[in-house]
Order: sequence, then structure tokens, then C-alpha cells
Amino acid sequence: LQQQQHQQLQQHQRRQPPQALPHRPQVPHQHRAVP
Repeated sequence: LQQQQHQQLQQHQRRQPPQALPHRPQVPHQHRAVP
């Protein structure tokens, strides 16, 4: 069941435009820098 959910999540991300992809990683990266 967990594996199936994971696949669905990946598909959803792929559905989104390429603009959302690069923008998403930038958000968590900044958060990581913060202590």
C-alpha cells in the first residue's frame, strides 16, 4: 500500500509544470540553511 501511494505522488509531481519543479527545491533549500 505504501509503495502504491509513493508512485501516485511521483505521478502527481510529474503532472505539474517544469516551473514548479525548480521552484519547489529552492524553498526547502533555504529552510535548511536556517538553523
